[in-house]
Amino acid sequence: MVGDALMVAAVPVGLATRRFKVSIGALGAGYLVAVIAHLFEPGTVRDEVIGVARHPIWAVRAETERVSKAFLQRSA
Repeated sequence: MVGDALMVAAVPVGLATRRFKVSIGALGAGYLVAVIAHLFEPGTVRDEVIGVARHPIWAVRAETERVSKAFLQRSA
């Protein structure tokens, strides 16, 4: 979720700083964190990279739903 949050925050951070490089840096950092996190789930790195590259908003939404469902099941 940290990677997803960084990817989503890239736009407001870029607008607030008025620097394109800062926005790209936040996006890249989020992408890197997400890929590293998926290394702990065998076979999901390729799917994650392709999914985020093709449809970033839908990928973030799906990942958020997946993580929140897993969190709710553990806390119940």
